Amino acid sequence: MLERTGRKLLAIVEDPLVRTLVRWRLTPNRLTWLGLGLAAGTALLIASGFLRVGGLAFLLVSATDSLDGLLARRTDQVTRFGSCLDSTCDRLSEALVLLGLVAYLQQCPQQPCGMVFLHDLRWSLPLVYVVMAASLTVSYVKARAEGAGLECKTGWMQRSERIVALGLGMAFGAADVVLVPLALLLVITIGQRLAHIARLDRTA
Repeated sequence: MLERTGRKLLAIVEDPLVRTLVRWRLTPNRLTWLGLGLAAGTALLIASGFLRVGGLAFLLVSATDSLDGLLARRTDQVTRFGSCLDSTCDRLSEALVLLGLVAYLQQCPQQPCGMVFLHDLRWSLPLVYVVMAASLTVSYVKARAEGAGLECKTGWMQRSERIVALGLGMAFGAADVVLVPLALLLVITIGQRLAHIARLDRTA
């Protein structure tokens, strides 16, 4: 739901941005690599202790994810490699940001570190790992389903939802508040997608 709403809002600014990118003669694949570089910079911000700024940067960088696809369609440069590169970099970007959060937490094991209640690394770090693994698995299940010719866009925690949840959590200095429900909802989303695929397979 967030993805559909977000796309409508972004459409207001995306068209002039794409026209600008066309004038700059930036290719879709280079734009994809640039997005990955910005995500790496965001991860460094978070790891360096700028959690709130990093959260806002994560939201901003993620909001421009669709620009490379729009640019490819506008300039007639749509390729299977470009689509694969885009999906791969999206996964890497998300993992990098979560890795930045891991590094941030490890720097201050004895301090609140901007966390509201998960000050103990025995709880906070495993939660980040669960979120990272579950996020990648949610995307992987969708990719495997589509590879088998089955549509799989179901589930509560799709990429847009988890980016907004994590980005806002960091921006407000309460990443741990969203980590607990995020981890739980991601695991549920994996189950929802697998159940969806099983239903489609039985009726195919």
